[in-house]
Amino acid sequence: MKKTAILAALSLSCAALFAYNPPFGGENLYKLSNPTLMSGGDSASGGPLFDVIPASICYNPAITATEQRTVINLSGDIMFNTSDFSSSFGWGAQAGVTVPTKWMVFSGTINGIFCGDAGLSLGNTITVHAGIAKELLDNIYIGINLYGGSYFSHGSDWSIGCDFGILYKGERNLGFLREPRIGLSVLNIGRSAGSDYEVIGIDGTGDATVYPGVLTPRISLGATVLQTWGWKAGISADASFPACQNAVFDVAFAVSYNNLLEFNVGWQANVRELAAGGKANWPSIGLSCKIMLSSNKNNDTWQQSELVPSAAWQNMYGEAQNISAGATLYLGQEDNEAPEIYLWDEDIFGNN
Repeated sequence: MKKTAILAALSLSCAALFAYNPPFGGENLYKLSNPTLMSGGDSASGGPLFDVIPASICYNPAITATEQRTVINLSGDIMFNTSDFSSSFGWGAQAGVTVPTKWMVFSGTINGIFCGDAGLSLGNTITVHAGIAKELLDNIYIGINLYGGSYFSHGSDWSIGCDFGILYKGERNLGFLREPRIGLSVLNIGRSAGSDYEVIGIDGTGDATVYPGVLTPRISLGATVLQTWGWKAGISADASFPACQNAVFDVAFAVSYNNLLEFNVGWQANVRELAAGGKANWPSIGLSCKIMLSSNKNNDTWQQSELVPSAAWQNMYGEAQNISAGATLYLGQEDNEAPEIYLWDEDIFGNN
């Protein structure tokens, strides 16, 4: 009897291990509605130029640990199928906030995708992530998320779990790589939706369409490669392994001018989708600009804030088009000055 129970448990484990059949785009559920993530910011190292927003915690919970300002982000997207625009339409929305405190940084984001078809069989989903991040050692940061989601329109189901992440920001150059960043994360540790939710997977059936992939390790490298005459360019490369049964590779490039205007290009190769006959995605293209907002208040910390509107576009799987737009508000200014030490009424240099 005992041997039979063990054999049954092993059989169920093996069945779960090889039951990998997410819908096309299912591994990208959290980035479709945000132009920053969509155009290369979906990275465990923060993307080419470390453009961090609250929703970045969906790829590495440790990323927001370096943020000094309160950040508010709102965005949305529309999806349509160029072969049948009248009946194939979808949309999404995302909102998030990051709040730094003395002890740690809190972040939260809510993401919704409402896509009956539009070339992607994703259904309707709403997912909430809440995370904390903190500096562990000099240049080493850690973070953890809790998340939960609801899936509806093709039946109903739910998801719940946690994510872990670590980020290293180097100070020494590695050859032509300046300020290198290394990100490591393990995502979707928990229950993903799919068992009671009917969508079409990459094999053309509705069997085992659990998504995003449970227990997804992710590793990333990002760095600046050029900085001169007001121009700055960076690259990032990620490798993730959804459910430990697929390999997804992301690369991105970004260039900015005077830290005010930024152009991004990102591209992804999903091995299992390509093997199932899916058409390769076009590179995503994103553009953002920074608008300085001044205040008349006497509080120096809040004299100037930054508003960053952005937009992105991508052709996916040959017929599906996704257009996303949004804005991020950074409240206050970063503190880039070293602290001053005072002894009685004079500082350490003897100035009154």
